Amino acid sequence: MKVDYFLEPNNGSFIFSFGHPMKPIRINMVNDLLKAYGLENWLNIKKGKNISFEEIENFHNEKHIFDLFRRKIIFMKLKIFSLFIMVKIVLFSQV
Repeated sequence: MKVDYFLEPNNGSFIFSFGHPMKPIRINMVNDLLKAYGLENWLNIKKGKNISFEEIENFHNEKHIFDLFRRKIIFMKLKIFSLFIMVKIVLFSQV
């Protein structure tokens, strides 16, 4: 008998916020451990599907959905800002 295991490679790269109890990087660690011990042979590995906005609304209220999208925008801005800082450091270190 095999166990269903849902694997989405991008889940582990998401960061909620500093101090948030959920650490998605742990998902990547579990996936690596499963592969290292050869346990994927005992699993039915399934990939999740992208859902529509209407499907999200079936399970979450409007405020929660707004917060999710707001956090995604903040995270994207943070990634762009950190990339800008890294480029700036590289450029000025070559002078």
